[in-house]
Amino acid sequence: MNHRGAVNMTLRFFGGFPLAVLSIATAVSVAAEIPADSRITAVTVYPDAAFVTRSATVRVEPGEHAVVFADMVPGMDENSLKVGASGPAGTKLYGARTRREFLTEELSERVRTLTADIQKLEDDIVQAEGIKRALADEKAYLDSIRLFAGTQLPKDLVTRMPTAAELEATLKFLGEKLRQNAASVQAQDQRIRQLRTSVEALRRELAEVSGPAQKMRRSVVVPLSVVQPGSVTVEIGYLVSGASWRPVYDARADFAKGTVELALHGVVVQKTGEDWRNVRLTFSTVKPTAGGRMPPVEPWFLRPLQPRPLPVRAKLMRADAATAAPVAAFADEAEVGIAPQAAETVYAEAQAGGLSVTYTVTRPVTVRSDGSEERLPVMSQTLTSTYEYTTFPRAAAYAYLGARVLNGSESPLLPGRVNVFVDGDYLGESGFDTIAPGETFDLSLGVDEGVKVKRDLVSRKVDQTLIGGIASPTKKTTFIWKLTVENYKPRTARVNVFEALPVSQDDRIKVRNVRTSREPTVKDWQDRRGVWKWELDLQPKQKAEITIEYEVEHPREMPVEGL
Repeated sequence: MNHRGAVNMTLRFFGGFPLAVLSIATAVSVAAEIPADSRITAVTVYPDAAFVTRSATVRVEPGEHAVVFADMVPGMDENSLKVGASGPAGTKLYGARTRREFLTEELSERVRTLTADIQKLEDDIVQAEGIKRALADEKAYLDSIRLFAGTQLPKDLVTRMPTAAELEATLKFLGEKLRQNAASVQAQDQRIRQLRTSVEALRRELAEVSGPAQKMRRSVVVPLSVVQPGSVTVEIGYLVSGASWRPVYDARADFAKGTVELALHGVVVQKTGEDWRNVRLTFSTVKPTAGGRMPPVEPWFLRPLQPRPLPVRAKLMRADAATAAPVAAFADEAEVGIAPQAAETVYAEAQAGGLSVTYTVTRPVTVRSDGSEERLPVMSQTLTSTYEYTTFPRAAAYAYLGARVLNGSESPLLPGRVNVFVDGDYLGESGFDTIAPGETFDLSLGVDEGVKVKRDLVSRKVDQTLIGGIASPTKKTTFIWKLTVENYKPRTARVNVFEALPVSQDDRIKVRNVRTSREPTVKDWQDRRGVWKWELDLQPKQKAEITIEYEVEHPREMPVEGL
């Protein structure tokens, strides 16, 4: 009687050696190979990589077999290989190994054409360079004639006087030949540049169609044995580069209910070399490529910098390089000491809780390996919130709507971009950092024109007091500002108004007689000197005004920054 049962093993390999294997009774080399018609069934996407699970079901007879997963992607991390199997009772799994085969297939027609074109262009370059050498020899010959003519003509003048026609013919001959020579050299230089540009373009195309990844086939071989005939399902998992994801939120504010609906989407991008078709997709915050081992803790020593003698080759450099010698010496010194150890990469299985946060998409999805973004819904939650407006009219005369939100879920909120919607209208982008469970955070929802803010200079009076007809040594300026906030919303609005009063950083500058029509709720808000805060609760159509008056006194001849 046949019984199917899972082979209770999951093997993970590091450096090609299994951490745990069953005893191998016979040599694997004699096992019959079975090609695996596999498909990707699940993918866990990390912020900088992805863990891919492939599955294949094969029909086997009693004995030893080797299931071969062929044509694995080049970006597969062999150290992360993980295997598992399920089949009839008595099925044994002996681990896994990777196999590389260097192909000796004939070159494609395009590769042959490109290779021939490159060879022809390189021959043309050699020919053009040969012509340039011949032109150089010709110029040397013409220069020798010119030199000979310059020395021979004075000697000829002793015996006979050359005619004007003879002199003109000689000069014309040399000038014409030298001009032709220079033009020919220039033409060959241009031709060589064009040929080299064409060669580079063809070489780039040749590299694309005949890269090293296409000349090597990598396979994963999974040896196993069965004592009963039946079907065995084999799964392999491996880490690949070229994939990533990031969280993006849609925040929809509901004033009436005092809530914010926060919908999380995962934006995934992958160029791993294989499409993920109808797979179970999981998003994880784990960063397996970052390593799990802390760098060694080393002491930090300070000591006087000791200039070191420059190497011989440095002494031969130009004189101005000496100014960089102390920097170079310090850089050399920094390299002395204990060499840092290579970080150990840890590959963790995605699961809820523990050291990571995971989200599993509820339906099978397809993500193509073309670098395009795929936005997938992950989860939605409604969080309790209170709404407030904040304004700093000295910087911008707008009221910014914000939500004070409580993360009442059991999972942290990941940092990311937030698309803000209020009453169904899109207001823009916001964002937040990581928010722990139970933590309250502020979510900026953008400018709301329903609350109007103004800041007006009512008066600016400069005291020009004279003493006995002589100007006072100090100058006093009195300012009066008026802040106006008006609520045009159909509901009560809490508005936090901030204003920065001048703060002196010099004993000669005095700020005196500060008066306000409404007492601020907080002075020196969050230990920021001179920043005052008013908390206003405005009914619909209600307007509030705050008048601020102060005097600034300083030496008359002193220009004051910021005044």
